Amino acid sequence: MRQSILSIIALFILGFCVGSCATDQSEKEAKEEARKAKEDLDKATIAYQQEVEDYRNDVAAQIQENQDMIAQLKAERLNLKKDAQLEREARINELEKRNDLMRARMNEYKYKSKEGWENFKREFKHDMSELGQAFKNIGSDNVKNK
Repeated sequence: MRQSILSIIALFILGFCVGSCATDQSEKEAKEEARKAKEDLDKATIAYQQEVEDYRNDVAAQIQENQDMIAQLKAERLNLKKDAQLEREARINELEKRNDLMRARMNEYKYKSKEGWENFKREFKHDMSELGQAFKNIGSDNVKNK
């Protein structure tokens, strides 16, 4: 009987040691997984921030091109009727306001989430496309008004 009690105690101690070692191993694995997950998150965050900055730089270049085009349109002296000239100037001023609004909108954007960024970028791209089309249309309308 004494041997069976000692055997049970020995098995209990052995089980405790094995369980303790397994827990240490699981804990080490969990810590390693957490470290890797944090590393992946940090890399994704850096990539996201870089994507936003690259897009901001591209937009800034487009907005500057628009500003240059506006300056060129203002400097052009076309032989138009007075009404046509006034309408053209009003449209150029409207383009300038829209361009300034787009610049402000881009500058005011704050990092929220990846999904929020994708939505913002899609809407912004659409609006920039419409603005670009408006620039093209002002040139074609000048031909009609001569």
